[in-house]
Parts: sequence; structure tokens; C-alpha cells
Amino acid sequence: MNNTEFSKMFSFNIYHHTKNYITDNSKNNGSPKYFIGMMFKGTVTLKSRNSVINAKENDAFFIPKNQLYQSHWFTDKNGEIEFLSLGVDNLPLPESVKYSLQKIKCTEDDKNLLREFIKERTTNCKTVSLFYEFLDRVIPVMERKITHNELLIEKALDFMYLNINYQVRDIASYCNVSEATLYNVFSQNLNKSPNEMKQQIMCEKATEYLTITSLSVEEISSKLQFSSSSYFRKIFKKHTGKTPLQIRKEAFMQ
Repeated sequence: MNNTEFSKMFSFNIYHHTKNYITDNSKNNGSPKYFIGMMFKGTVTLKSRNSVINAKENDAFFIPKNQLYQSHWFTDKNGEIEFLSLGVDNLPLPESVKYSLQKIKCTEDDKNLLREFIKERTTNCKTVSLFYEFLDRVIPVMERKITHNELLIEKALDFMYLNINYQVRDIASYCNVSEATLYNVFSQNLNKSPNEMKQQIMCEKATEYLTITSLSVEEISSKLQFSSSSYFRKIFKKHTGKTPLQIRKEAFMQ
């Protein structure tokens, strides 16, 4: 990748205006990049179909890529608008993780990282490094958008934790999706099949029985409807790395 191609991945700018204005990104594909913004002078109101964000001096905000929105910019008492705009083509996040249009909760140290861009005003190794350091700080506290797949997984797991005797088709029916869809969503988001997740949940329940009851391994195996105690031991070791008796012994030693 040459310098030109690298620079095109980013769009780092500081804008200055002396009158109120409106930008309209509510048509076509919306925002061309993921943007981090910070107001230095004036205020902005960002309007999407589902939310309205107001940012004043020293407030930072996030605009998702392809977000449809309008921005209304207003001067301060001195008739000025000045803001930082940091754009990037892609974020270092899984495809399933989405973030909504929002103000960003920043510490003063976080804001100081953005203020460093005033000195540089260009795309270079230092500003790219500052940008990703800022992202690393704020992404954990940003508001995530709950995706359809996440809601599906949550519903499926609720069913799996509350039931013992079921097949994958029963989960799919409860979630009103096909078995193929269920397998795909679990594989993409949990890196497990529904059957592997069922085994893990059963092992979690078995661990509870081992640590808070005196039920034998055979009784627990039967209670959780494993085909045999030997199969239960095999699955338990696979998911926990320990035997049922090791788990019980450790619980009594605490």
C-alpha cells in the first residue's frame, strides 16, 4: 500500500465557519466513513431517524458509516464554528458489533488526545496512532446498537437455560427461524454450534449441582438427561478441562 492509498483510508480535518449552516447526509448511502468529531467553537445538532444529538464546545461525538443524518451547525457568541472531524473507512471491530450515532463519554485525557490534532492537521503516523489510541479508550464505554443476531442469540439462550430436554429444531421454532439460520448465527457470533452451546450450558448446570448438592455424578448425569454417565464425564472434561470429581473436590476445599 502506497502513501496515497493509506491516506485515503482516513480523513482528518479541522473545519472553521463563520455562519450557521446545514449538511444533509440523509439520502443515498449516508456518511461515507466512520467519523469522530469534537466541537471547539459553536454547537451542532445531529439528527437521524431514531435520535437527536446535541454537542457543544469540548463535546465529542460518533457518526457510524452509512448513517443517514442531518447536521445543523450554529456559531458561538463570536460568530464562529470550529470542529475536528476524524474519518476512517473501517473500524477494528467484528462485523456483528455496531455502534449508534451518539455523544462520546470522554475523560479530559481522552479529549487532550483529540486536541493534539490541532497541532498536526495532517494524516501521518502520529495522528493515526492518536486516533486509534482514542478509539481504544472510548469504544468500551460507547453505546452499542443491539443487532438482530444478538437479539436472536439472547432469545435462544434464554430457552436453552430454562429447558433440558430439547432439540435444535425446538430452539429454532421458539425463535421463529430455520435451523440453518440458527446454526449460522451461532457459528458467526459465538463460534459454537447450538449443540456445543447446549453442552456448555449443561456443564454449567452440572457444576452447580457438584458444588452445592451431594448428588452423585450418575444422578447429575441422569438429571441433565445425558445418555450415560461416561458420556457426561467426557463432555464435562471437554468444556471445563476438569473431571466432575475434581470440581467437587475444589469446591469442598474452598
